[in-house]
Amino acid sequence: MPFVMERQGAKLNKFTRHSVSYFSRATEWEDFSKLVRKPSEGTILWHDDAISRIFNETNGNPFFANLVCGRILREAVKARDADVTSEEVKAALEVELESLDANSFAHLWQDGIFKPSVEREPDVLRRRKVLAAMARSSRKGQDLSVDNIADSKGTSLLTDGEISSILHEFARRGVLEEEDGAFSFRLPIFERWLREGGLAVVQPDPVSEELAAAIQAEEDAAFVRSDELASLVAKWPTYQGRHVSTDEVRAWYQQVSGFREQRILFKVLQSVRFINETELRERARMAYSQLRRQLSDFVRYALADRRTDILVTYLDGNGKSGEYFASLFAEENKISVSCICSPEHVVSRLDEEKAKGKTIAAVVVIDDVAVTGRSIASNGVRFLEMYGDRLKEQNVKFLLSTLYATKRATEYVLEQLKSYNVESDFRVGEVLSDSAFAFSDISSIWSNDDERDRARALITDLGSRVYKRQPLGYGGMGLLLVFPTTVPNNTLPILHSSSKVRLKPWRPLFPRPTN
Repeated sequence: MPFVMERQGAKLNKFTRHSVSYFSRATEWEDFSKLVRKPSEGTILWHDDAISRIFNETNGNPFFANLVCGRILREAVKARDADVTSEEVKAALEVELESLDANSFAHLWQDGIFKPSVEREPDVLRRRKVLAAMARSSRKGQDLSVDNIADSKGTSLLTDGEISSILHEFARRGVLEEEDGAFSFRLPIFERWLREGGLAVVQPDPVSEELAAAIQAEEDAAFVRSDELASLVAKWPTYQGRHVSTDEVRAWYQQVSGFREQRILFKVLQSVRFINETELRERARMAYSQLRRQLSDFVRYALADRRTDILVTYLDGNGKSGEYFASLFAEENKISVSCICSPEHVVSRLDEEKAKGKTIAAVVVIDDVAVTGRSIASNGVRFLEMYGDRLKEQNVKFLLSTLYATKRATEYVLEQLKSYNVESDFRVGEVLSDSAFAFSDISSIWSNDDERDRARALITDLGSRVYKRQPLGYGGMGLLLVFPTTVPNNTLPILHSSSKVRLKPWRPLFPRPTN
């Protein structure tokens, strides 16, 4: 439940936590007594000292109290003795301890490891080694301190730091209790089982050691080396006017703990496509060359001449990326900066130019990238619904253009434009292939399907902290594209946005500018 509450705190904040692992002697003694007496009421006479001994051996844990009571009942039937005292509890407990196996206690060393099942073995193995060392110390009558447990670890390769970490983890989970540097078992029956017969069970066998070693070898091989990191960062252009440092990259992927998870995030970074300023301008020229087929020829008589017969606009708000790309498009294609205007001013500008006796041939809408095409299509359609009649009235073409788009988006936008009786078109600077996406079928990022599935699960989980409904970015396609000053919302959110979940913070590597 602590894990569930941590992950879903925003939804579960109306609940109060109440532990049902152990009864309290101080406040729940009557309830515990009823737990013991009620099932056999009228048949078995439970003395108070018997109930007290059951409580002491199980620390009020209802599961183990039930096991002990079951054994007491069977022994009582066998002896034809319906009077249960502390002595009967002691005798039944001796018999029950011999019959208990690892299945009764395995949750104590297996639970609370939040990793895929195939990756949990090294953690389970280390816990079992610590428990085996504790059993040896207990047999010697020693206090269960870190030093004594370390002295009893035998041939285990556990370090003192690992032993201390695991002991405190057991204490956090309620398996152990700590006082003045000494640990004790919260469940006495578990300590007795471990000391008397459980040591042989929890002590790792050669097969477990071999399996854990193989998994650990994979984990070690996944470690991101400094030379890999430096080589990657050296290839990147600047983002928002500065170079991203190796320390920033390391801090970003180390927000996940395991080396294999960190390797997944590093592979994502290796596959991110950075668009530098030079390439952006080239795509702007390419998009314009596509649009020029819809426009009349423009003759420049001097180097300073700029085209003024088209209006360049954008579909998002002022100060957003659309305005930046519209400005870049106009500058690169020798269009006057006076022709750039916000969408709401397009009609007034048309009227102004008409009053001056000038003709506007087209309204050109510029955007950075279209992945699904739904955003630019819906915004374009909304524009036509509001101003389409005015465009038609003045014989002005409506031309949509993005610097990058998928084939799917291109087809979708063109289909939507057919519904309006305005001369319109959609043109693209570069059509993105499936390799631009993290989880496409032809992606070469992942070694095999299993790694792709694990990566998708990890990134979806992390992305849900940022955008719960779109953890892989708008459209759910996991784009891997970064521009010089911003990141498209189709790109994986873990790259560009902070966590929306307070208890699970996430810091992006390429934060998007905010207004």
